[in-house]
Amino acid sequence: MRAIVTQRESIGAHGEPADSLERKYVDFLHDAGYEVYPISSFSTDVAAFVDVVKPDLIVLTGGGIVQKGVYRYNVSGWYQDERDRMEDTLLEIAFKRGIPVLGICRGMHKLNAYFGGSISSSDGLKKSRKAGKKHPVEIADGIRFKVNHFHKDSILPEDLGQGVQAMAVDPANGTIEAFCHEEQKVFGVQWHPERMVEGKPAREWVLEQLAHFGKVAN
Repeated sequence: MRAIVTQRESIGAHGEPADSLERKYVDFLHDAGYEVYPISSFSTDVAAFVDVVKPDLIVLTGGGIVQKGVYRYNVSGWYQDERDRMEDTLLEIAFKRGIPVLGICRGMHKLNAYFGGSISSSDGLKKSRKAGKKHPVEIADGIRFKVNHFHKDSILPEDLGQGVQAMAVDPANGTIEAFCHEEQKVFGVQWHPERMVEGKPAREWVLEQLAHFGKVAN
């Protein structure tokens, strides 16, 4: 199977616009049975790239904030305008063609924003969550496992976009940790499964969802 993977928009060593992709995304998707085809944030013909690759999956990776007008608080950070433009086009193509989409961390936020949702600050949660510290999430039937935490934003139930449905929550705070969509083939996770040790429940659960995507795509 083939996966088109988006990249962080950044500035290179010589001050020029650049793309970057962590190797762990590649390794994780290889474990899931996908060959990885990175797409540049600066791509001018996204449709042509999709036509050539013929992907079974599209992955919106993490790294940074999403476009203006989405946050419920005064967010600080560097906007990735070219990346957002490209990802918007990529999502339009994916949903028209029925291609499954996985969003990780920022990618989950991007998906929620695409469906008209918003993003809240993690400050003020009942149970403080600090970057680099693991915390529990709860999925169906009360099953819990621990996930990593590398973000300062949260999606609250009232932030969910149209048709977006929660799949996992932080039981102490009610924040959305994973979601799907009632119509589109969408799966978003707030944590980074690619950074978790092989065999950990939070990593394996995401791989199970991707396996389901593979069956749907075929």
